[in-house]
Amino acid sequence: MLGKRNETRTMITIKLMCYSSIRSRCLEYLNGTIMEEYSNGDFLYKIIVPENEQFWFGTVISFGDKVKIIEPPEIIKKVVASCNQVISLYENLD
Repeated sequence: MLGKRNETRTMITIKLMCYSSIRSRCLEYLNGTIMEEYSNGDFLYKIIVPENEQFWFGTVISFGDKVKIIEPPEIIKKVVASCNQVISLYENLD
């Protein structure tokens, strides 16, 4: 029988503000829902993902400044911490 497997991981809902330039990538890679669209093509996007799964997190980070996490606050803090760790690796290069 085909269908959804029993999901035992903790799921989390994330809201993203996205630029129109990443629309196709959001739809393809994040499999979410467009909640609101704006006249300039930007959109509010909702994803429901496993909280500690790496794929969606890396995908969101890879969008750079074309996406902003709106909520939840704990994911915003996780992104800031991850980005600061990467920055610290490169700050003191000679």
